[in-house]
Amino acid sequence: MRKLFFAALAVVFMAGTASAAVQNVKVSGSVDSTYVNRKNFDLGEDGGSDHRKQSSFITQTSLRVDADLTDNVSATIALLNERAWESSPGSTATDIELQLAFAVLREFLYSPLTLTVGRQEFIFGNGFIMDSAAGSGDSAISSVASDLSKRFALDAVRATLDYNPLTLDLVYFRDTDGASAGFFTGSSTSIDVYGINANYALGDTMNSIIEAYYWKKWDRTDSNSATDQEDKLHVYGLRGSTNPIEGLSVSAEWAHQSGESDDGSDQANKNANAVQLIANYQVPVLTEYNPVLTYSFTKYSGDVTTASDDHRDSGWDSFYNDQLEGIVYTLFSKTNLLVHDVYLETTPMEDVTAGFRWQGLWLDKSWEDGSSASFTIGSNHGAGTDTFTSAAGEIDEKESYLGSEFDFDLTYDYTEDVQIGTTLGYFFPGDFFTEGNDLTAKQWLVNLNVAF
Repeated sequence: MRKLFFAALAVVFMAGTASAAVQNVKVSGSVDSTYVNRKNFDLGEDGGSDHRKQSSFITQTSLRVDADLTDNVSATIALLNERAWESSPGSTATDIELQLAFAVLREFLYSPLTLTVGRQEFIFGNGFIMDSAAGSGDSAISSVASDLSKRFALDAVRATLDYNPLTLDLVYFRDTDGASAGFFTGSSTSIDVYGINANYALGDTMNSIIEAYYWKKWDRTDSNSATDQEDKLHVYGLRGSTNPIEGLSVSAEWAHQSGESDDGSDQANKNANAVQLIANYQVPVLTEYNPVLTYSFTKYSGDVTTASDDHRDSGWDSFYNDQLEGIVYTLFSKTNLLVHDVYLETTPMEDVTAGFRWQGLWLDKSWEDGSSASFTIGSNHGAGTDTFTSAAGEIDEKESYLGSEFDFDLTYDYTEDVQIGTTLGYFFPGDFFTEGNDLTAKQWLVNLNVAF
């Protein structure tokens, strides 16, 4: 905390010394403390009596300064500290991370163009394909609850062309820089991503929008040893949204992946698809409780054969998707999945919001009869992964039902600056997991957030 205090003083001091060139300065931030209680996040595979029990407290502190300068120029700096309470004071948990550091040049070169350069946040559409939070890297709570991290930024250059009603975004960012791994040897081990997103507002009475995009990820961190080729992933997609009747909004998105990836012995050809449908409805009954019902269906294509058999890979790469709702997305990777999600939100009394969610998961593709299968969970919660195998009798590869999750959320706006919330969730494994490897995963989160 002392480091964060002195860093804040330095930021304010620098802003003050440059006041002649500053038209407006805004300082904001938050102190967010959360109690995390989780159990059976291995679903029983890990064995023993503990079964991945967790009882932890974390605090996430942020400080942000936004400065408006002259001639359509602004700059933003944000600092972030994330730590578990039990971390020793001398550990890296007390480090202050640079969360944001970007400059915005409006009407750059000519009026429709806005240029944003530096460490920044961005999201396109519903975050199904591109959300900067998905590539934000490790945090100090990555081994405690990585899915709760607030590191939401990437180092990027973003050019926005506003030709109302058409908006074009051209983005380049480097997710991993391999300079420390042979910069002077002529080799490169970086991950570079670039793409274009086109958003067109039709201007009709239903506020309809059409989006199209193309992204390419060039991964040179793990070139195939057999072919000495690099992984290249191409993502194409379309999204549409509209409001056909009062209180109802719907959106649909389809994306396709192609390219080449390392399958261990040769380059595999990627051929994968994903679809997402979302409907949000302001229910016209009991209007004093403001009920809102949301349904979504998501499909991530799967690949159940070994890529080296035919050098084809139809498994979806989650790319930069950061849609995390509940336990299921801390356990399951976004590939070979069918997900149904129903969420009902109400306001039972002033300043109180309650929500109930059900999520059902199925495999997109089951394994062939008699094949040996393995299935890994736990890639996102920070406690390590667990692998279930058919050979050990831990899964039934003929079954496709992975399970269902039930969540209850309650949020209380104590003041306009203070929010208290709690989430209680249960994931019940389905027929895919055999007896003894089907323990119910549970979590209880309690959060206090103070924003200024």
